Amino acid sequence: MYRRVRGRLVGVALCAGVLVATVPIETEASVGAAVTVPGVTSHSITVGALVTQSGFLAADFAPVLDGVRAYFSQVNAKGGVNGRTIDLKYPLDDASNPFSDSALLHTLVEQDHVFAIVGVASGFFNAPYLAGTKTPTFGYATTGGWSPSPNLFAAYGSYSDALASLPAIEYAVKQNGGTKVGFVAYNQASSSGECSTLAAQFPKQHLAVTVKDLSIAYGTTNLTSDATRMKNAGVDSVVSCLDVNGNLAFERALASAGLSSAPSLWLDGYDRSLLNRYPDLYANVTLMLQHVPFEAAAMFPNAYPGLNSYLTQMSATAPSSAYAETALEGWLSAALFVAGLQKAGPTLTQASLVKAINGISNFTGGVTTPVDWRSAHKKTIPPGCSTFVRASGSHFELAFNTGTNPWVCFPSGTTVNLAKPVLPPKGTPGR
Repeated sequence: MYRRVRGRLVGVALCAGVLVATVPIETEASVGAAVTVPGVTSHSITVGALVTQSGFLAADFAPVLDGVRAYFSQVNAKGGVNGRTIDLKYPLDDASNPFSDSALLHTLVEQDHVFAIVGVASGFFNAPYLAGTKTPTFGYATTGGWSPSPNLFAAYGSYSDALASLPAIEYAVKQNGGTKVGFVAYNQASSSGECSTLAAQFPKQHLAVTVKDLSIAYGTTNLTSDATRMKNAGVDSVVSCLDVNGNLAFERALASAGLSSAPSLWLDGYDRSLLNRYPDLYANVTLMLQHVPFEAAAMFPNAYPGLNSYLTQMSATAPSSAYAETALEGWLSAALFVAGLQKAGPTLTQASLVKAINGISNFTGGVTTPVDWRSAHKKTIPPGCSTFVRASGSHFELAFNTGTNPWVCFPSGTTVNLAKPVLPPKGTPGR
């Protein structure tokens, strides 16, 4: 499994403007002959979270917390893990303030003494601090810094590799009939870096990059000039590394320029509520995902028990977030945390949890291709696999799937035959 820095959040890191130094602290203290583990008693484990729950970025992040809570609720209803229930006692909110995260993380570790942070979802995450404290941390990676620290566990793996997703993106463009491609991205590394890497490789597959603008200012809503350039250059397919709002703005611009029929491939925007509001803007859009699409549950009721479990529990605890990708990332974070607790056993420390998880070779959470945490902090292991959906009226449908197998997989790091996708790894849901 590979990880992408998802497009919807590329701009928020602009606001941070600060780098907080690593501040290591003691996470386990001796008291007499005993060892006190932060947040752990004989009957409970106290954890925290740092999620943007309010302010202008809340819609992008808040559902992560719903996913974490849903998973813990399911586990606690069955008695917890090794006799301990999990108490998400400190779900802190940075309120979309780029200057709050560092202080809040210090609070969680040094004042609240949480055992772990399960549910990080913020564009201002201070990875060096938590790497220094060795606090087990799980969440939605919107920026770099999760790799290579062994205690930082990003959903889908902590190492980001744009080239691993390259063949699947090329495959989707060709399947959509693309020959002359236009690329758009923001002028920030987390956006432009991926699209720049992709655009440089496309000619090897006889895909002409006709127009490329990787310097769009975050928040720009008037993209008419780029759309007009693409129209004049004969672009017949668009690849976007923008966030969902940028994608919608660009589709409006393409329509104004008379290019609304050109298929677009988005890396962000898998959102049923937005599709219902803007079906015309989604009309020629394909979306690339890293998990089993939600629509697969209804299409193949018995093929994805992990996805069914997620949807059932979310429908009971947070129905408004059930079909939010970010909620699924919270669910995966909680699931990995619990898998580590189960493997670490009843004699629990932060170090033993980290060690246990880093020995897991095939974590899927029931919805992803296997993540091998023995290496997922530092590299990816081929093949690179993705799933795709496309808009059809007011709903999404699976794209490029073969029966119950929604995965499009290719070897990575080399020029591949796009006509011959390979099977996903053993243990992949739907295989």
